[in-house]
Amino acid sequence: MRKSGINSKTPDEVMLGSGTVFKNFRHIYRKVEIGEGGEAPDGVFQVVEDGTKETESTIQIGKLTSGLSFIGLAEGYTPAVGDYVSGAWDDSEECLLGATSGGNKLSIASELKDVDVDGATVKVAGMTHKVGETASLETNLVQHNIESLKRAIVGEEVESLIKGYRQVQTKPLVELSDYLDNIAYVGTKANGEEIIIIMENAICTSGYEIEGKNKEASVVTTTFEPSADFKKNVFDSLPIYVFVPDERQ
Repeated sequence: MRKSGINSKTPDEVMLGSGTVFKNFRHIYRKVEIGEGGEAPDGVFQVVEDGTKETESTIQIGKLTSGLSFIGLAEGYTPAVGDYVSGAWDDSEECLLGATSGGNKLSIASELKDVDVDGATVKVAGMTHKVGETASLETNLVQHNIESLKRAIVGEEVESLIKGYRQVQTKPLVELSDYLDNIAYVGTKANGEEIIIIMENAICTSGYEIEGKNKEASVVTTTFEPSADFKKNVFDSLPIYVFVPDERQ
């Protein structure tokens, strides 16, 4: 009998580091020009009609225009059946939430309810039901700017009373503009593969609390939670998407 859970895949599947947090993260598709009679290289897909069975080298057009916050098209590109496209995550600076100190904490949990049945004094398989779910991403930011402050306090920028300064103040109502399209956590395994968790319609629920100390960077612990979307008419699950590299390919 084995004395340890270590196996041949363990060295590659260990998660390293604190991960990286992105805001309004997107996987962008771009058109690729393939010469006549040329063969598409790995990672390039030919666009086919919706309903067509996909192969390793094709992608349905609906997947390029799904309406999800984390799937986008290169500026000026409108996909058409027959095009060749490639996709990549946009990790540009404007997509970064900010530098952190102290790591990040991701939580996704189901709310379960056990149905009480007369005569049963223990849990019974099949009698546990899911009644909801919660999710949050807690990140410790060391970068402080006007956008992070507005998100934390549910605030807005107003005309400043002091020349040379920008002024932010809290507001009485939460608006749709206070939600990020999505918040994304990207963790890296020892073999370099990335596991990506995306939560849509994310709002900061932690407020703004700062403790300054000599010789230490001031850290603001910021918590984001996803929300259901009225437009999609799905109110029994949160818009959480987890992407893991496909080792079968």
